[in-house]
Amino acid sequence: QVYDLLAESSSSSRRGLELREGPGGGVYMPGLLTVEAQTYEEAIEYLERGMAARSWGDNGVNAASSRSHALFQVTFERRCRCENTGDDADASTVAMAYTAKLSFVDLAGSEKVQPYGNMLQDTPHINMSLSALGQCISAMLDVRRKHVPYRNSKLTRVLQDSLSNPLATTVMCVCLSPSHTALSETMNTLQFADRAKRVKLFYQPAPASPAAGAAAAAYRRIAELEAQVDSLNAELREERRERMRLEGLLVA
Repeated sequence: QVYDLLAESSSSSRRGLELREGPGGGVYMPGLLTVEAQTYEEAIEYLERGMAARSWGDNGVNAASSRSHALFQVTFERRCRCENTGDDADASTVAMAYTAKLSFVDLAGSEKVQPYGNMLQDTPHINMSLSALGQCISAMLDVRRKHVPYRNSKLTRVLQDSLSNPLATTVMCVCLSPSHTALSETMNTLQFADRAKRVKLFYQPAPASPAAGAAAAAYRRIAELEAQVDSLNAELREERRERMRLEGLLVA
């Protein structure tokens, strides 16, 4: 399930959100609360508010172990007004906006099922979503595979635009235990992070359509003709100046 940690406890969003296909191919969640923060301090307040509503539990080693994955997305927006260089003389300036998205993802650790508490219910779902993320990473590492199974988990479906965007940067930080009793989990975590580190996505611009190619060729031809016109006008002005100079000599 996907829960809105910023919603009120009585809200329907705290009882589960649905993932739906967006018009641009991504996903959106109807009812998800979006808030505006003007300062860094306000953003941290919302983060702490969400962390307080997160699911925690005792796993036998850590009394406050996270029993869920958490996602905190921040969208930065910068607005500016630039001089209008178009043909519209009535509008001297034009508004422009630049946006960027930063996703902070805290993944709950993969653990063995323990026979007490809510661990029996939480642990299988945590492990399944982590397994789905590992499958996506493996598919992205295999150049022969054309399909990446983002739909196998809600976690990977929500993160698809970040994982598949070649212009995005992903940083993974892992937590390790120095105890020899956690050697197996430590090795699995390091191998997981190493696979993620080796993923490289390359930007491939979409091929231009025939119509776009013809339009580009026409624009290049227009630019060449305009350059020829400018050159001929310069020659004509030079000839006129030379003629006026010669006429002045004759009069003198």
